[in-house]
Amino acid sequence: MFKIYNQSSEDMSDVPDNSVDIVISSPPYNIDTPYDEENRDSRAFEEFKKFLNQVISEVFRVLKPEGLFFNESADTVYSNGKLIALSDLIQKLCLDAGFSLEERYINFLQSEKGIVLTDKEHSWTNDYYSEEDSHSNCHQWLLMKKGPSDFDPNKGKIFYVNYPSSEEGHPCPFSYEHVKIFLEITKFQPGMTVLEPFMGIARLGEEVLKRKGEYIGFELAKKHFATAKARLEKVS
Repeated sequence: MFKIYNQSSEDMSDVPDNSVDIVISSPPYNIDTPYDEENRDSRAFEEFKKFLNQVISEVFRVLKPEGLFFNESADTVYSNGKLIALSDLIQKLCLDAGFSLEERYINFLQSEKGIVLTDKEHSWTNDYYSEEDSHSNCHQWLLMKKGPSDFDPNKGKIFYVNYPSSEEGHPCPFSYEHVKIFLEITKFQPGMTVLEPFMGIARLGEEVLKRKGEYIGFELAKKHFATAKARLEKVS
């Protein structure tokens, strides 16, 4: 079963309190990415911070008491002339909302033998600087817990998983490899409910349904919502 909403995850009031087992998220980076004709990823920093905080507050509300929140994001972004430690910001907002840190993982894009290479696709030059909005090719995967946890820094792992540059019209979709790793990290089991605040084209939802789970997704861009809906209907 799935329920999806063509609206911002800033308001997930259709989802009851304490009803979701797992939330998996990769939020917009605020680097002017055009998701469709109506929605560009561009806000003033304080507005972007307020947006993230509101979504995280909603995630905390809908998760069950021992629910898990997995967040994937670039370590840093260069946005509107500011270099922002995005993963650190998201971690701080999560801790302020009441989450505790369970595990942390690192994923290197465009890597060779553990060395991060320049990623021109994301606007970095061979001298490792950027003159336009961009994001780092080192990503943090944060596993947050609604209840208390005993964080062990030795439990984290390093991954080397690349993203498709663009597929089915979406600028940065999860690969199938990503969604399988994410569900493994969050210890998904059949019957669990998984929520995705930024659904995109719903590759995660497709995998959840195939594994006999329930899926809830939110997506603001109309064309990606339509793609996601068609995808989920095929496997439901």
